[in-house]
Amino acid sequence: MTVILACGNSTRGGLEAIAAARALGGPAAQVIYADLGKAAGDVSGFISHGADAVVAVTDAGLDARSVEGFTEVLHRLIGERAPSYVVMAGNKFGRETGPRLAERLKAACINDVIRIHGDGPSFERLVLSGNSVETVAPSTPGLTIVTIHPHSFEPLPADASRKGEVAEVKVAVKPSRTRLVEVKKRSTAGVDISAAQTIVCGGRGFKKKEDFQMLYDLAKVIGAEVGGSRPIGADLKWIADDKWIGLSGKEVKPRLYIAAGISGQIQHLSGIRSAKTIVVINSNKDAPFFKECDYGLVADLYKALPLLTEFCKRELKR
Repeated sequence: MTVILACGNSTRGGLEAIAAARALGGPAAQVIYADLGKAAGDVSGFISHGADAVVAVTDAGLDARSVEGFTEVLHRLIGERAPSYVVMAGNKFGRETGPRLAERLKAACINDVIRIHGDGPSFERLVLSGNSVETVAPSTPGLTIVTIHPHSFEPLPADASRKGEVAEVKVAVKPSRTRLVEVKKRSTAGVDISAAQTIVCGGRGFKKKEDFQMLYDLAKVIGAEVGGSRPIGADLKWIADDKWIGLSGKEVKPRLYIAAGISGQIQHLSGIRSAKTIVVINSNKDAPFFKECDYGLVADLYKALPLLTEFCKRELKR
C-alpha cells in the first residue's frame, strides 16, 4: 500500500494537502495527515475530509515561524512512517520546509504543483511567474516531496462516516539558530480576500482614493469584496495590505473578477489567473488585460461603473 504523508500548519492548508494526497494515491493509498501546532482534540475533523490517520504534533517551541522545528519534526515522522510521498501545504510553511527536507533526505522535490496525474505519477506546476505550466516527474526512485500551489486543490467534502486513528505526539524541538527581533503587523481589513467568490478590483485608472467609493458601491450591490492592484496597495496605500492582489500580494480564485482601471501587467495577472470569469473595464483599448479576459469593455470607468451599479441594482432588485 502506498503511504502518503500530508502536512500542514493551518486548517485550510491541511485540507488542501489531504485533497492533493488523495489525487496522488487514490482511495487505496493510506493518507496520514500530520498537523504541526494543533492538539489532538482539534484535528479529528481531518479524518472526515479524507485522511486515514492524523498525527497532531505539539511542542511549546513549535510556532508559525519555526521552519527549523518543522523540518526536524517531519524528518522524524518520515523515518517512523516511511511514506512514498510527502505532500505539503502551499503556504510559507510548505515552501520553506519542503526543500529543506528534500536536501536532508536526498529526496526529489517538486514545488508549486497545481495538478497531479496518477499515471507515473506526473505533476503540473506553475513556472515563469505563473505564465507557463510544465509537467515534471521524479527522475529517481524513492521518496518524493511535493508542495502544492495555494487554492489548486479544493478540500474534499466532509464524510462523517469515515473513521481513523488520531494520535498526539509531543516533541522536543531544538532551540532555533535564529532569534526573533521584531514583528511589525501589516494593516488588515479583517477579510480574507483570497476566499472571496466575487471581487471588484481597482488600479491606477482611478484618479484619487475617494473615487474608489464607486467600487464599494458596486461591491455592495453584487456581494463582492474590493481589492486593488500593487500600485494602489503598496505605493498609494489606498487599501489594506491584505487586499492587494497580485504576484507579491494576495492570490485569488473568485468565480467573478471585475477589474477597473488596471492595465494587466504580468505581476497582477499572476494573482488572478485562477479566476473563473474575468471582466475588464479600461479606457485604453490596447491594455494587455483585454487579451486575458472573458469580457472586456473599452470605456471610461468613471462613466461605466455607476451605470453598471445601477444596472445591477435593477436586475438584482437591491
